[in-house]
Amino acid sequence: MTSDQKTRSSASDDGTGEYKSMGQTVSMIITSFPMLMLFLMGIYSCTLAIWVEEELECRTIIENGGVHPDAEKKRHSRELS
Repeated sequence: MTSDQKTRSSASDDGTGEYKSMGQTVSMIITSFPMLMLFLMGIYSCTLAIWVEEELECRTIIENGGVHPDAEKKRHSRELS
């Protein structure tokens, strides 16, 4: 048995020496997986950014004694007019 025959028999499932190719759909799924994961990580990053923004807003409200910063700006602009 030559080294080529050993390689061929180890690469094929049925032992006939014929190489089996992957289906086009399977290869598309495998090659698309990294892009899908990047997309999902981007969505998760946006979600985390929204959570951080909400947390900072809540901390600002607590520091202002329970008054929302936008409400204070509106009250100040009404007093000026």
